Formats: sequence, structure tokens, C-alpha cells
Amino acid sequence: MKKLISICLLCCSMGVFSQSIGTIIFAVNKVTAQQGSKERTLTRGSPVYVGETIVTGPDSRAQLKYLNGTLIDIQPNTHYQTVAYQPKDLKSNLSIGAIQYTSTGKKKGTIQTPVVALAILGTQFQLIATPTMTYINIIQGYISVNGVVYGPGEQYSSGSFDQNGNFTPGTIPWASTNGNFTTGTIPWTSADATTYDFDFDVDGTNTTMEITEIIPMDIIDNSVNAILAAFEVEIAGLTLIYPPII
Repeated sequence: MKKLISICLLCCSMGVFSQSIGTIIFAVNKVTAQQGSKERTLTRGSPVYVGETIVTGPDSRAQLKYLNGTLIDIQPNTHYQTVAYQPKDLKSNLSIGAIQYTSTGKKKGTIQTPVVALAILGTQFQLIATPTMTYINIIQGYISVNGVVYGPGEQYSSGSFDQNGNFTPGTIPWASTNGNFTTGTIPWTSADATTYDFDFDVDGTNTTMEITEIIPMDIIDNSVNAILAAFEVEIAGLTLIYPPII
């Protein structure tokens, strides 16, 4: 009887610890999840678990959507790990690379980089980490570092931290933007040379964009609805762009 109870408790524990905390919305080229000696390939719809590090290569990108709705756009050459997850409190680690983080509502969080820890106060921002520098551009909301608050309306909303935690205001090495729409080269090739009209919002103005030669087969399926859904996610996340070079 004791043995049976022990087995049941073990199974329940394994079920709790193996629960997914998010899903991959899209993955471009090779994207993997690594934890210890284990590695698995991530594709559209793949679950993500606490403790895993999402790794992208030079030509790879991915978007992670947590169960609480927070979106993480993961750029090339990036290692991003979810350390702990609660619906209103997310702890993660960006050891190298670049992400764009978008949350809604009153969600707290912490992101650790090699040089600084950033307390998130419900926001949208771009973050780049190298072994010696951290670059931050806050689009909405606030970030707190060592008790100092950064963001629109504060003294500074964009700049860099060095190894000693010293902050230097300025722009970050991210791509340029125009309003709420990011311009640049889309890193996708043609599956079929078909043109679609796609409506999206730029600074409150509805705009129609013609999209031709969309999305290779290894990114997403060939249906029109899936293709347009992918573009909608991209535009909403300000990521219609060839990512920055780290």
C-alpha cells in the first residue's frame, strides 16, 4: 500500500513539474530548447517548460507566448531561459542575444543579464545582452534597476548598463522604427508567389499592405489564414524586421 502511494505521489509530482508554461507561436530555422544534457527542436506549437533555455542561431528567430499572455520575441544568436513562472510574476535569464518583451496588465517580472537584473513593471521593451553590456529601450511601462526607474515619462527610457552597473543614456543597436511599425527586411522566402491584402493599425490609422511571396514551408503551414495570423503576430510584436546583429 505504501509503495502504491509513493508511486502515485511521484507521478503527481512529475505531472506538476512537467506542465507547460508557454507555447512557441512561430520558429524560423533551427530553434532548440536546452536543459542540462537534453535538447529538443522547437517548432510552431511546441510547449515550453520552466528551466529550459531557448537557443537561436545566426539565422533563427522565435516567438514565445506564456500562458499569461506575455510575448517574447527571441532574436538570432540568443539564449533565453525561463527560471520561474507564475501568472503575475515571471523570472527569466537573458545570457546573450536580444529579445522584445511585451506584457499586458499588472504583471511583474525579473530578467537577469550578465551585468544587471531588471525588475519589470508591466511593460514593453527591447533588451540586448552581451557578456559586458546590457542595452534597454523601453517602449511602454517601466523598468527598475537598483531602485532607479526607467521608462517613458522618466528621466531616461533608453540606454546601456556596463559591467559595473553604470547607466549611459542613448539609443540601442536595434533596428529603426517608424511609428508603431518596424521597417526592415523580412527574413522569409517565397512558398508561392501569391499576393494577399492585410489590414493592420499604425498609430491608430488602418492601413492595407500587400504581401507577396510569403513564408517558407518550414516556418508555418500553407493555409492563407495561418500565413495572415503569422503576420498579425509579427506586426503586433513590432518584429517585421531582420533582427539586430549582436
